[in-house]
Amino acid sequence: MIRTRLLCFMVLASVALAPRAESTPAVIDWAQRVPLGVPVSGVVQSVAVRPGDRVAAGARLLNLDPTPFDASLTAVRARLEQAEADWAEAERAFQRTQELYDRGVLATVELDHAKLDHTRARTALEVAKSDVAVAQYRLDKSSLVAPFAAWVVAVDAEPGQVIASALQPPTLLVLGRAGRYLAQSRVSAEVAARFAPGTAVPVLASGSRYDGVVRSVGLEPVAAGSGGDPLYVLDVEFASGDVLRVGSSASLELP
Repeated sequence: MIRTRLLCFMVLASVALAPRAESTPAVIDWAQRVPLGVPVSGVVQSVAVRPGDRVAAGARLLNLDPTPFDASLTAVRARLEQAEADWAEAERAFQRTQELYDRGVLATVELDHAKLDHTRARTALEVAKSDVAVAQYRLDKSSLVAPFAAWVVAVDAEPGQVIASALQPPTLLVLGRAGRYLAQSRVSAEVAARFAPGTAVPVLASGSRYDGVVRSVGLEPVAAGSGGDPLYVLDVEFASGDVLRVGSSASLELP
């Protein structure tokens, strides 16, 4: 009986003396929030998503009218075919000229002219290949696809809208990565000094507890505490299969 009481006393004492986690308030944010646009100019043909939609990686989000891009690609492919034919003819002509020159039939100036024509044809062929690559790139980029599984946060595009991307491509959609969140808290310099990227920090949000990991610790103050002391941002990233609202309250269990 005495041993049992002693054991219970030791257990209670160890619990009472164990360090308790410090809870600090936090706010939910996206772990990755990406504004998207197209690097080419054109007219919006269709928008396939609305704010609040969840999309898979590679999902089509928006299309520009492909007509000018298809026409441009067709034209440069035709020029490439012509350049390939010209190159083949220039190659044959150069070989014939070289043979005649080696036999002493032709003068050096005629060989030089054949070399020049050969070089011009090869250059035209390389330029045509580059033009096809650029036209194909522009056609590919006339459609906007999701770079990762995400929630559609905002859409600022409508069918018929003219997109001018020559100087600064406009933001057409904003995506937030699905399943990954940040719990952002503001802590004192003393608390910030206790953490480094990779430190495990539990997150409490929407009645659930998540295993979080410190992603970054601020080096510059973002606000002042009640006593006037500077506060620094502590970002803790975590995964959740639940839908969490950005801006909602959470808390961090700081060891």
